[in-house]
Amino acid sequence: MLVPSLNIDSSFSADYEKGVDASLRGDYEAAMEEWKPLAKRGGATSQFQVGWLYNQGKGVTRNYVTAVK
Repeated sequence: MLVPSLNIDSSFSADYEKGVDASLRGDYEAAMEEWKPLAKRGGATSQFQVGWLYNQGKGVTRNYVTAVK
């Protein structure tokens, strides 16, 4: 499930969009590479997407505990 970017910071938004593009191509590893740093910086949308990837096991080993974090 992709959530549209609502971020004001254009570099933050550009990196988020790179993750969206990668995810739409099915390249979940690349999406994680884009979203994880944004999630660590507090980006709620990226946090959701990283959690979703862990929940679904897309590009990572499925891990429900990590998904919730």
